[in-house]
Amino acid sequence: SRFMTDMGGLRKKMRKTYAFMWAAGLGLMGAPFITTGFWSKDAIFAAVYESGNEWALPIFIIAVLTAAITAFYTTRMMGLVFFGKESKHIEKMESEGHHIHDAPRSMWIPYGILAVLTIGIGVIGFSAEGGIHELFTEYLDESFGIQTPHIDVEISGSLGFLSGLNPIAVGASLVAFAVGFGLGYIFYIGRWVDPVKFINSNIFFYALHKVILNRWYLNAMIYWGFVIAPLWAARAIWRYFEKTAIDTGMNTGLERSVRFGAKVVQGTQTGVAQSYLFVFGAGLLFVVLILLI
Repeated sequence: SRFMTDMGGLRKKMRKTYAFMWAAGLGLMGAPFITTGFWSKDAIFAAVYESGNEWALPIFIIAVLTAAITAFYTTRMMGLVFFGKESKHIEKMESEGHHIHDAPRSMWIPYGILAVLTIGIGVIGFSAEGGIHELFTEYLDESFGIQTPHIDVEISGSLGFLSGLNPIAVGASLVAFAVGFGLGYIFYIGRWVDPVKFINSNIFFYALHKVILNRWYLNAMIYWGFVIAPLWAARAIWRYFEKTAIDTGMNTGLERSVRFGAKVVQGTQTGVAQSYLFVFGAGLLFVVLILLI
């Protein structure tokens, strides 16, 4: 199944996958100082914050919120897949004779290598942070014209390994990780709070949950914008333009106009010579009057 709710309690049956997923998940969350995700995220935060652009602060806040949400949902994924009780779907599979196990070597060895590198490179990331920071600042300068001033940050000897890092960027990374991971752990790994009861107990969180559950209503807006609205427009065009203006106005209206004009012209064709002479004389008189005036 592709649904996380059909999983649960898999950490004892898929030990290799469980371990490597934690390594990859910590990298995705940006676990402090030991993952590549932390150093790349810190470089992005620092480059944005130090850019001096008028949009720097709003973009920085959005980036921090995004990092916190990423940490929360990654922890939620780990909790739903590997912790808690086994779902009814797994129980049904095992009752039918299916054995839950890790992927074959051809699958777990490649992603295991990537997971180990995520931690291994992250451990030495502080020494490469300067180069990563310069890479992002150069990219922002060349692509968007955002100038990033060089800032020297003095940090106490006890935190000497952080020398050269922007303390605000580092602090934002720590806060984003702590908030996202902490909430995810409380709800989905430790299971100290039932998320369903918590959401239903507060109207704000219930409304927020509905928005997120419905994918920010993006699908609904796209459906209304590209399906329902065009259908309404097509029906309106058919009813008021094609049916009224074209079918009734042009087809029926033109036909009746021609028929009426034909009757008017037909009425002038009496076959009486005196009538023709009268019309001719009246027309001639009209022309003479115009010429004289």
